[in-house]
Amino acid sequence: MNTVLQEVKIMKDKIDQFTEQKRPDLPIYETLKATTIDTSEIKDPLIVNNNNRRGKKEPFIYKKYYKTMDVACIPRSIPEDETHQAKKIQAQLAILGKLKDSPNILKFFGISHLENQMVMVVEWAELGSLREVYNRCDIAWPAKVQIALDICRGITFLHTCAILHHDIRCANIMMTLRLEPKITGFEYARLTTSATTSMSELTDVVHWLAPEKLKFAKEQPYNTKCEIFREKLRFGRDKPEIEELQQEYKKIIVAAWQEDPQIRASLQYLFLELNRLAHKYYDPRNTSPTLKPDKSIDLDGTLHQVSVSDSKGEDLPDFGDEFCLDSLESLPEIRSLEEGISAHKKKETKKAWEIFCEHANLGNTRAKYWKGYYLWEGYAGERDLLSGANK
Repeated sequence: MNTVLQEVKIMKDKIDQFTEQKRPDLPIYETLKATTIDTSEIKDPLIVNNNNRRGKKEPFIYKKYYKTMDVACIPRSIPEDETHQAKKIQAQLAILGKLKDSPNILKFFGISHLENQMVMVVEWAELGSLREVYNRCDIAWPAKVQIALDICRGITFLHTCAILHHDIRCANIMMTLRLEPKITGFEYARLTTSATTSMSELTDVVHWLAPEKLKFAKEQPYNTKCEIFREKLRFGRDKPEIEELQQEYKKIIVAAWQEDPQIRASLQYLFLELNRLAHKYYDPRNTSPTLKPDKSIDLDGTLHQVSVSDSKGEDLPDFGDEFCLDSLESLPEIRSLEEGISAHKKKETKKAWEIFCEHANLGNTRAKYWKGYYLWEGYAGERDLLSGANK
C-alpha cells in the first residue's frame, strides 16, 4: 500500500507541474494515461437477468464480464483528442486506476468501447448504492457501524493520497453482495488543491453540505473537515435499536456535527471510535441476517407503542399539566477552544481544563498542546510530567 501512495503522489506532482506550466507538450504527460481495455476482453455475463442493466433511461449501465470478474460498463464522455484538458483527464483517470488497491474504493480497471460508446470499466456492486439498499431494506445496527468504519477507511486512504472526494453521500457509496461499501462518484480524481466546482443538482446535495460551505461557499475552501461532516451525516438519520450502542454512537455524531470546523472531530478520532464500536458490537460470525425486510426494525421509533390505550405504552400528560421541552434529552454542546483559552487567561483553570480535554479527545492538535501544558504545570491537579510530555 505504501508503494501505491508514493506512486499516486508522484503522479499528482506531475499533474500539478504541468497544470502550472501549461505545457501539455512535455513527454512525461504521455505516461499518465488510463488503461485501455480491448473490446474483445469485455464479455457478456454468464447469467443473464434483468439486473444486468441499470438506469431508467439511456445511457444505461451494463453488467459485463472481464478477466473472471463482474464489472459495470458506465458510459462516459471522455475526450480522446490531444488537448491539454483531454490529457489532464487521462492523467486523473490514471490516478483513479491506482486507487483500486484500496478495498473500500470502487475499482476502476480502465476505459473501453462498448457499442461505439466510450465506457469506464469498474467493479460491479450487486446491491447498488447505499441509498438504494436502505430504501429497500433495514440494515441491522451493528452492520451499520461496520459499514461506517469501512467508509471511513476509504476516506482516510483518499486523504492520505491528498485527494478530496467533494461529494460523500449515500448515492456515491456502492454496496457489494457481502455488504462491503465502495466509494465512488468523485469526478476522476480531484486533488486537495482543486477548487470545488458548482453543483448543478444542488437540491440533491444541499442537505449533505457542511455548514461552512453553506454560509461561505466562495470564501471557505473545501477541506477534510467538510468531508467529515458529510461522512457522519449518513448514519445519523436512523435510531439505533441497541440502547447502549445508541448512546456511544451519539457521541460520535455530536463530535462530527459541530458547526465550527475547528471544533469538529478529526478523521483519526472518528476512525478510532468507529473501530472500537465495530470490535465491540459487530461479530462477523453472527448468523442473523444483516439485511432485513423494510420496516422490520424499529429504526425511527414509529413501531413502538406510545398510546395510553396500548399495552406498555407511554402515559401522555393531562391537559392541565405543563409540558416543557427542557425535559427532553438534548445533545451536549461543546464549548469553543477560544472559550477555554479565555478562561485560562482569567485563571479559571478548572473550566479551561475541561474545555481543553473535550477538544483534545476530538483530536484537536492545539487543544492537545494546552492539555499537555496543564499536565506539565500541574494546573489540572497534581503535576504529571510524563503525561504532559506525551501530549
